[in-house]
Amino acid sequence: GCKRRSTTGNGVTVGVRIRPFNSKEKATNTEACFIRGEDNTVRELDPESSDLVKSWPYSHVFDPSSTNEQIFETVGRNLVESALDGFNTVIFMYGQTSSGKTFTLFGADGIPGVVHLAMEHVHEMVLRSTNTEYMIKLTYAELYNEELRDLLSDTPPSQQEALKIVDDPTLGPVL
Repeated sequence: GCKRRSTTGNGVTVGVRIRPFNSKEKATNTEACFIRGEDNTVRELDPESSDLVKSWPYSHVFDPSSTNEQIFETVGRNLVESALDGFNTVIFMYGQTSSGKTFTLFGADGIPGVVHLAMEHVHEMVLRSTNTEYMIKLTYAELYNEELRDLLSDTPPSQQEALKIVDDPTLGPVL
């Protein structure tokens, strides 16, 4: 996982999830073109020969059998704890349509996503704390088609004014 209480520089951890095949891919016996390497790499395989085409290293690579709980425990838990220690943290999802971002964040059909697991952990840690008072501020935003939208707003996204990022001299970048 990520190191807590880092006071020097920016600690960036990059994790990649290789999603499982969907029902259409299973029905057509689609061959995997990306696999997890033993050394936290994503390996691209030639679809004809299965030979290695290219390999990319990451901090964490999650194969198709990985669960949202495993992803949270590996990359999310320490971020929550660091946030409650006063550090700014972020979980950022990026990927093409149908790559698994929504499932990883929110889960489905009784499978909790990273957001739910993070909020549960915040709640548990605040309840366990006996000598600290917390003020929790949460931003939940989406960057879509180069527009930043507030996902906690009651106003439908199509009617929202796009959020702006402002560089505050004291706080740094702020939405």
